[in-house]
Order: sequence, then structure tokens, then C-alpha cells
Amino acid sequence: MSKWSELRTSAVGLVRSSQRDVRGRVSVRVRLLAIVLISSVTLLTIGVGAAGYLVKSARAAEEWAELASSTTAPAILMVQAFQEERRLSLLSLAGDAEVLPGLAAARQRSDAALAAVIDKGDAARKLNPGGSASDIEGYNKLFAMVPELRAGVDAQQAPPNDVFQVFSQVIGTIVAASMLAARVAPQADIAIELGNGVEPLRAAEALSMADTLGAVALTRGEHTPAQLTEFNRLVGEFRSQIAYSSRVLKGTRLAQLEEITAGAAYQKVIAMQDAVMVRGPVEAGTDFEDSTRSTDGTGRTQGARSTATTAALPMGVAAWQDASGQVGSALLKLWDFQSRDAHDIAREQGDRTARQSLLGGAAVLLVATLAFVAALVLANRFIARMRRLRRDTLELADQQLPDLMHRIGRGESPDSEKELTRLDFGSDELGQVADAFNRAHVAALAAAAAEAKTRAAHNAVILNITQTSNVVEDRHHPHLQHGNPK
Repeated sequence: MSKWSELRTSAVGLVRSSQRDVRGRVSVRVRLLAIVLISSVTLLTIGVGAAGYLVKSARAAEEWAELASSTTAPAILMVQAFQEERRLSLLSLAGDAEVLPGLAAARQRSDAALAAVIDKGDAARKLNPGGSASDIEGYNKLFAMVPELRAGVDAQQAPPNDVFQVFSQVIGTIVAASMLAARVAPQADIAIELGNGVEPLRAAEALSMADTLGAVALTRGEHTPAQLTEFNRLVGEFRSQIAYSSRVLKGTRLAQLEEITAGAAYQKVIAMQDAVMVRGPVEAGTDFEDSTRSTDGTGRTQGARSTATTAALPMGVAAWQDASGQVGSALLKLWDFQSRDAHDIAREQGDRTARQSLLGGAAVLLVATLAFVAALVLANRFIARMRRLRRDTLELADQQLPDLMHRIGRGESPDSEKELTRLDFGSDELGQVADAFNRAHVAALAAAAAEAKTRAAHNAVILNITQTSNVVEDRHHPHLQHGNPK
């Protein structure tokens, strides 16, 4: 076997050995596309998943806004109804028989408002499915105490403190539910807006509690030090909530609060509260009718005897409660508006998030599709280069190189630089492979040329030896040259 044949067999064996080392059942094109497809699908999955999560969050925010909005109106009605029932129930226990017709009507309003709020129990569970069940169960137990409490009021046997506490706890469920809505709000800014809106609600309830206790004290003709302390505490809570609301509310809602505090009803409430606090404790039997008459310019009570322990009050119970009701209703309306502002923000954010999520998902889908198409085009180009390299290499190996090798073997000296096609595939990895084939071809031609020279030299030596041996033989047998053998 010639040296060229050995080199060629070795090269083919090396290639086949390399093929065995990286043998696969699928083509390179499929592998490249699979790699790109995996990346594209992963990107697409992540993008679609993120977009889906954001869309789901947006829908949850919109659903939260709808559920929260649907509970605000029943909640306000419930607060107003039970505040009125609490006031009239305590006045009834204080001996004011004139409130009985109004008490019956108040109870009907309370029942209707309570039924509407209970119907929203499923909505509350959706707002906070993990923590609302126990709260709602506690609320239901509290609501179940109302009929028994009413029976005690009608029998004039229910302790006033118990009546006050139970009705206050029933109203407090609305405050707690409002804080719950803020706690499960979809965004922090919405929670802040709702939290700020709860402050007017707290103020309205503190005002109702304080003025109810004050009205009961005026009706009974007694204001003990303990009762006055509780009255003062509630008045302080009411005013602190108003002051805090003035700091946290903004824009239209702040202007609405300022309009309330500047109104005549609010000024009457403040004046009456101040008068009750300044007057101090009052023992049973004090003539409250005298102490509630207006004073003249000299500070003397008109039509009433002056006492050392009783200061004149600027208005009667009815006028006080009317002014207090106006302020309380205005504060509840402010809470309603502030809550609806937060709900509107939630809807807007939900709509915006949904739109952005859908656009983002579409963008990710487009990018993933473009990436796959680009990868497909690049892979096809790469495969085309590989096929051309294979075709050109086989043409060199099967046609050009053998022809040159035969010519070199015949003693010719062909110009390999001109007659042998050089593989040129750039400077990347594929180009480096082509360059390696070029170097192998050059080495093969060099080896073939060296082999041809060696063979020629060997033949020359053999020929020279043959010629030399013939000359020597002719010298020893000269008769052979003349055809005269002996």
C-alpha cells in the first residue's frame, strides 16, 4: 500500500472515529433548532406565565373594588341605624317615654341594614378567604344578641352599660370590616387611602357615643364622675380623629372635612361638648331644664336660679342631638367618598395592569417567535455551510487529490496551489475545520511528492546498479559481446 493510501485510510479512519465519538441519531440541524426552541419556549412560558399572573392580579383588584364598593352603602346604613337605636334605647332606659315610637322605627331600619350587611358575608370571605371565617362567625354571634338585648330594653331591665357596649360592638364590626378591606387591598396605596377613610368613620362613632352618653346624662339628671370621664374620653377621641383626618386627607376630601368643621352644626356640637365638660359632674336631682337655658349678656341664667355647681348649657338635648346627627352623617358621607376614591384607584390600576400585562405577554410571544425564526434562518445557513464543506471536501478527497497523486506518481510536477481548490469558509469554527482539511491536503501532497522522489531515486539506484552489473559482466565475458561463446 502506498504512503498516500495509508494517509488517506488514516484520515478516513480518524473521521469515522470522530463520528463514532459524537454519534447521534438526529441531525445537527435538528439539534440546533431544539436548543433554540427550548430557549424560546422557556422564554415564552415565563413571559406568558408572568403576564397571566399579572392579569389575574388585575382581575383580583377589580373584583376587590367591586366587592368593597358593594358593601359600603349597606355598612353606612347599618352604622346610622344602630347608632340611632343605641341612643333611643338608652334614652328609653333613662325614662324618656317619648322615644318609644322612634325606637320601633329605628329597630326596623337596623334589621334591614343588618340583613343587607349579612348578605355581603360571601363577599367578605372572598376579600379575605383565609381569615374572615372566624371573624364572621364572631360577628354573627354578636348579632344574635340583639333581639335579647331589645327585650331587656322593652322590659326596662337591661343594664344601660350592657346596652351601650353591645350596640357599640355591633357598630364596631363595620370599623373592623373597613380595616379588613384595607388589609387585603391589592396595593399599598389603596390600603393607605382606605385606612385614611376609616378615620372619619371612627370620628363619627366616637361622636355618636359621646353625645349619646351626654344626652342620657341630661335626661336622667345625673352625670357621675365616672360617666363624665368616659364622656371626656370619647370627646377627646372624636376630636383627635378629626385632627388626624385633617392631616391625612388630601384634595377634595380635605376640603369636605374643612367644610364640616366650619359648619354651624359642628360648632354647636363643640360648644355643647365644651359646656358639659366645663360643668363637671352633676348630682342627681339637679334641674337640667334650668341649666340648659340661654344666658343674657351679664352671664346670668334667664328664668333660672343660679347654682354653684351647675353651669348653663347652650342648648337642649333635642338641638344637641340634631346637630350631632348632622355632623355624624356628614362624616359617614366623607368616609363613603374616601372609600370610593380608593375603589376607583383599584379599578384604574386593575385596568392598567391588565392592559400592560396583555401587551407584555404579546411582546414576549412576538420576541420568542422572532427568536425562533431567526434561529431557524441561522441554523439553515449554518447547515448549508456544513453541507457545502462536506461537498467540497469530498470533491477534493475523491477527485482532485487522487488525480494530483497519480500525476505526481507518474513523475509530473503539478502546481497544487493552482490546481487544488482551497476550502475557504471564514474564520469561525467551521472555517477552522475547513482550514484543517486544507492543511491535511497539503500534507498529503507533500507526502506524495516525497514518496514520488523517493521512488524515483530508488529506481535510479536500481537502474544504476543494473547498468553497473552489466558492464562488469561484459568485462569478464568479452566473447559474449562478439557472439563467440566458447
